[in-house]
Amino acid sequence: MLGAKSGMGGPHEDFPIDVHGENFLLAVRGKTIRLVKDGRYLDGKYEDHIPAKPLPGWIWIFFILHIALFFAIVGGAVGGAIAGGGITLCYSVARKNPSHGKGILYCSLVTLGSYVLGIIIVTVLTMTVL
Repeated sequence: MLGAKSGMGGPHEDFPIDVHGENFLLAVRGKTIRLVKDGRYLDGKYEDHIPAKPLPGWIWIFFILHIALFFAIVGGAVGGAIAGGGITLCYSVARKNPSHGKGILYCSLVTLGSYVLGIIIVTVLTMTVL
């Protein structure tokens, strides 16, 4: 689950907890954990809490395409780096772009770039080995 204004800083999740019959949230934002009660942070700043939001469903298509790139085309450390980088970029785009159209366009370009890079690397490695 992801926060509305999150960047690439790690997990963004909200965990409900019960303390002596009172309901709280542990809001994890990257490396920071803050306690929330009644929609406000309880760390002295009393800022409004922005609930974490789930990833859009369309992002899974791009995750699967990058995993397929790793297993079917490149493989190894290089393929893992390309696939991992593409997944990370698409994940970041999905978190930052509320518009599905822009997010899908950007992730399509990232995926296309990953495949082109992977095919170029495989071609170069194949030519040098032969």
